[in-house]
Amino acid sequence: MSRGSAFAYVLRRSLGETTHGEFIESVYAEASQDLRLNERKVLHKQGMNVWHMALDAAEERFLLVGTGMASMHIYDMSALDALAPGASASDVAPIVSVRPLRGKLSAPQSQDRPGHTSGLTSVAWYPVDNGMFVSASLDTTVKVWDANELEVATAFCLGDPVHIAAFSPMASGSTSHLLAVGTDRPEVRLCDIGIGAASHRLVGHRASIRSLAWSNTNEFQLASGATDGSVRVWDIRRSGATACLFCLNHDGPADVPGRETSKAAKKRKIGHDPHVAASFSSALAHAKEVQSIAYTPDGRYLVTSGADRAMRLWNAASGAHMFHHYTGIKCAGARHVTVAMAQEGRAESTMLYHPVGSRGTIASYLLHDAEAVEPRTTYMGHYSRVTTCLYRATSRELVSGGEDGMIAMWSPGERSFFPPQASDTADNEQDDASGVPNEDAWSDEDDGPGDRFVPPILQRDGR
Repeated sequence: MSRGSAFAYVLRRSLGETTHGEFIESVYAEASQDLRLNERKVLHKQGMNVWHMALDAAEERFLLVGTGMASMHIYDMSALDALAPGASASDVAPIVSVRPLRGKLSAPQSQDRPGHTSGLTSVAWYPVDNGMFVSASLDTTVKVWDANELEVATAFCLGDPVHIAAFSPMASGSTSHLLAVGTDRPEVRLCDIGIGAASHRLVGHRASIRSLAWSNTNEFQLASGATDGSVRVWDIRRSGATACLFCLNHDGPADVPGRETSKAAKKRKIGHDPHVAASFSSALAHAKEVQSIAYTPDGRYLVTSGADRAMRLWNAASGAHMFHHYTGIKCAGARHVTVAMAQEGRAESTMLYHPVGSRGTIASYLLHDAEAVEPRTTYMGHYSRVTTCLYRATSRELVSGGEDGMIAMWSPGERSFFPPQASDTADNEQDDASGVPNEDAWSDEDDGPGDRFVPPILQRDGR
C-alpha cells in the first residue's frame, strides 16, 4: 500500500467520490492475496490425519476437527491468538477430544455411543449457536452432539457410508434444523435434527454423492455433486421431479431435467417410480467425480472442481457456465476436499484457496480475474495431502488441515502505509542489521564554515 493511495483516498473521501470503508476493504483484500505460514500457530498431533474441519459461525473461536482415525478434537483458537512472544503452538492442547469406539460394533449398536468406529468424513457446527455439532462417518452413522455435555443427542443410522453432511449457513432461516447428507446412494437425504428422522430425499443422481453446498443467500437452495461428474441444484421446498431446478452443463447453459424415454427407463428398472423417471438429465459439470462445491460469499456464483483437473465457475441463479479457465487443479482422491474463499471487499476481490496434489500444496486464485490462468500464489507448508481449508474472517487467516496431522495458520504479512524513502535510507546508513551507525559517516573534526548554519538576517555583505 503506497503513501499516495492512502492520501488519495482521503481526498476522494472528502469530495464524496468514495464510500465509507472502501480503503480498509482494499487493504484487507490485498492482504488476502499475500498470506504467509505463521510458524508460531501450527498445531500438530501425531497420527491425527485431518479429514475435515469446521469453525463455529457464532464466534469463529472453536475449531472442530474430524480425523481419519475416527477421533474428534476441539481447539480453542483464542489460545493460539494469545500466544506470548516466543511461545509455541505445541503447548496448545485440544480442550475436548473424543476417542474412537473400539471393538466390532454394528451401526445400530454404536449409533447412541459417544464416538465412531471409522473415519470422520465431515464435521459441522450447528449454525444457530456453538452448543451443538454433528459428525458423519464411514461407519454409516451421523451423530448430533451436545457440545456442553459431549453426549450424543440424536443419531441417524443411514445404512451406507456417509461422505458429506452440511447445515445451511443461514442461522436465521427456517432450514437451520435440516442437515443435508450425501452417501453411496444416488440421492441427497435431508435429516431433521429436531425430530430425529429423515424428512425427505432428493432423487435424480446416478452415482454416490461426495459434495454438498447450501446457498449463502437462499436458504432453500442446495447444490450436490456426484462421482459421475454431475452437479444438481435443488429447491428443497419442492418434491419429486420438480425439486431439481437445473443440472450444470460444462458445454454452456444449464439443463432442466425431463422425463426419460420409456425404453431407457425399463432398462434401468425405474419405470414404476415417476419421480426418478421424470428427473433424467445427461448434462455433466465434470468429466470425472466432483470433489468440491462451494458458493461464493455473496452467493452469486458457484464454484466446482473435479478429478478431471478442472475448476469451473457458474452463475448461481441460472446455472450458466462462466467459462473462466483455471489451471493447476489436482484433487483426485477417495474423499472430497474443502475449499475456502475470502471476499474482503467487492466481488472482484474474491480469493479462493484450493488444496491441490498430494504434496501438501494449496493454490490461490483471484476468482473473477478472467486473465489469470495460473494460480496467483502457491502455498507449501504441509508434508502430505491437504484435505480441508477454511477462512477465518475474524483474524483474516487461512486455516488448513492435512493427512500429515498438521493444522496450519496462514496470516497476512505486515504492511506499512508509509514506507521509508530512498533519501531517508541514504542518510541513515548502517554497517549491519543490528542498527549501529556506520562510523565512516561520522567525523571527529569540527564543522567547516560551509557546514555552519547562518541565520538569514546575518547573511549580509561584510558580516
